[in-house]
Amino acid sequence: MAPRKKDAILQSAIDNSVRQEVKGDSNASGSSLLLMLAGQNGAVAPWWSARRDKQLRDLLKRSDHLSGAMYNICTKIAAIPLRIIPRDRSIRQHVILAEEYTSYLRNYSEFGGGWEQFISKWVEDYHSQDNGAFVEFVADGPSDTPITGVIYSMNVLDAAQCTRTSSPEFPVVYTDKNGLRYKMHHTRVAAISQSPSPKYDMNNVGFSAVSRCITTAQNLLDIAVYKQERMGSRPSQGILITGGGLDPDDLETAMAVGNMNDDEAGLSRYSTYTVVGNKNYLAPTLEQVRLNEAPEWFDEKESTILGMAVIAMAFGVDARELFPSLDVGSSKAEAIITHIKQRGKGPGHIISVLEHMLNTKVLPEYLTAEFDFQDDSQDRQSAEIGSVRSYTRVRNIQSMITNPRIERQLMLERGEITQAQFEELELVDGRLDTGVSVEVLFYSEDKDYKAWLGDCTEENAEDKKIEIMKFLMSTRAAEPIRKARRAIAAIEWRFSPEEELDDSGQRTPVDADGDGMIYDGTPQERPISKPNRRRGRQGPSDREAAMPDESYQDSEKIGVKLPKPLVSADDETQRYQDREGAKFLKDLESAVTGALVYTSSQMINIDMASAIATWKHKGDIKFESNMRLSAKSITLSLSTSDKVFNYITGGTPVRYATMVRGFRPKTTPGVLGSAAGHGGVAYIDEKKPRPGIEARGFYKLSADKRRAEFVQRVGKAYAEQLRKFGAR
Repeated sequence: MAPRKKDAILQSAIDNSVRQEVKGDSNASGSSLLLMLAGQNGAVAPWWSARRDKQLRDLLKRSDHLSGAMYNICTKIAAIPLRIIPRDRSIRQHVILAEEYTSYLRNYSEFGGGWEQFISKWVEDYHSQDNGAFVEFVADGPSDTPITGVIYSMNVLDAAQCTRTSSPEFPVVYTDKNGLRYKMHHTRVAAISQSPSPKYDMNNVGFSAVSRCITTAQNLLDIAVYKQERMGSRPSQGILITGGGLDPDDLETAMAVGNMNDDEAGLSRYSTYTVVGNKNYLAPTLEQVRLNEAPEWFDEKESTILGMAVIAMAFGVDARELFPSLDVGSSKAEAIITHIKQRGKGPGHIISVLEHMLNTKVLPEYLTAEFDFQDDSQDRQSAEIGSVRSYTRVRNIQSMITNPRIERQLMLERGEITQAQFEELELVDGRLDTGVSVEVLFYSEDKDYKAWLGDCTEENAEDKKIEIMKFLMSTRAAEPIRKARRAIAAIEWRFSPEEELDDSGQRTPVDADGDGMIYDGTPQERPISKPNRRRGRQGPSDREAAMPDESYQDSEKIGVKLPKPLVSADDETQRYQDREGAKFLKDLESAVTGALVYTSSQMINIDMASAIATWKHKGDIKFESNMRLSAKSITLSLSTSDKVFNYITGGTPVRYATMVRGFRPKTTPGVLGSAAGHGGVAYIDEKKPRPGIEARGFYKLSADKRRAEFVQRVGKAYAEQLRKFGAR
């Protein structure tokens, strides 16, 4: 995605979009609005039809409770920041592309309206339309061709103008304002619905959130209309009746006069009392009749609470999130549980759907979409869980229940580290991500590894590293970069410089980050202790200097150091021999491992390949090598999970298959190879066992063939290490 000016990007998006209304001024007369508003009698068409979706949209706009819930969910999702991140952060070009994609999605979606406008439209259609939400990915080329270039913009298509099809290649047909129909290729459109129908002829039409609460929303709307018509349309406040009788004509005249008085007073929602009576009554009385009271059985609060609970359930959120009064009196524990539930239902599902859409339709495979909830409670909880897991890891490693590699694998499974980070940590410890030593790369047949490591020796190791580093600076491809990093790790592991040891044979602390501080096992770093050149050793750490020597006898004074014994020449010689001996063993083990890897590759790629050269399923047979070094033996063995090969090489006691006349097997006992053969199985009868298959012994034949060469290689390696050690 090369950077372009915003106007050019937006113009490219407009030119290639199927939405004709964005290409110029619209002269629409508004008939669609009249069609939407016409015929609203409170009833909604049964599932499913395009008319029903129009009525769902109208209900959403007329219902305060439903539109409030929709606004709540739209703002919640729109407020979650979107980030595009590389799967491997060590590749600089991927990091740059991720930042560019993030900028494009945030700024250029919805023809420059931005990500918030796009996501608000998408969430509303996703929750209110059974047909679902439709997204157009705008790029060069006709709408019925695959996308091959850059996606300029994303925009939400009107679900009422989209028709689903049964074609996986062209899942949507879009009808523009002029009646033109556009067949949309699957790379240019995303059609997503809630609870898609399993019926084959519905083409994944779903059942939206508004559909799930349509009766409840209509009921709340009816309550509001009832209140307005009964109490909000200026009904008479009541009637005051004087005396003991009432003439109907007098009542009608009094009501008319009262309405005229209210009009003159400018009252629109409220009216005064209507007074009727006769001054000739000798025994006057006064009676009040109220006309604008709700029925005694009606409880608006209870109806509203139950209705909002149903709407919240339909939208997949907690009811107390939409109607805060439900949370009054809740405990802290209940509030925490509610908070967790709110994150794990509707919003979490929406985020998952959006991430899948972006990862499969928009982003290349080396980038991924991520939404950051920015939730302090979750961050604190994650930090606490991470702390507990960290202590558990340390305890497991120290007690030898697990090792660092196993703990890293667990971290990878839990999502605490990425695959790229896991591989980086393994390379530091001299292993590939498969657990095999990086030294096997020296014997790889891959052309890149052969060029970098094939002739690498201790003398030219640094030159090879420089050569690989120059290659890293000149390439942007992900796989060659990974190969180069592995090759550097292999060189550093095999030809690592000797570690600097102190007089006691311990590793000298190193200032790894160059900040003048080293880590000596205490909780904090400390200033580097300058070596005592006169004594030839590093001085004590600050912690050691501050601690009393507790190895005294009872009669000795605590806190007074005993004199240190002088270092003799014999001790220095012994330490030197120990260091050199450890290096000798390490180098010898490395050389023997190399010989094992080479021999293993010869046995698999040459010997076993010859044994199955004419087999029909030879491509499905995979061999594995198992190597083990101990103080007493060196073991190399091969194995495979292919049953036919194991039957042939190991033999069987009986055979139930009867072969056709003239059958000639492809392999022969004692021969490490295979011929053309002839014929096959005639029939199988377990009731008539025949003599078993004679073992071909491929493994033993290969081992006998390679043993002398392997022993020679190990002998040379041993002699070479002895020569380096100084032995004659």
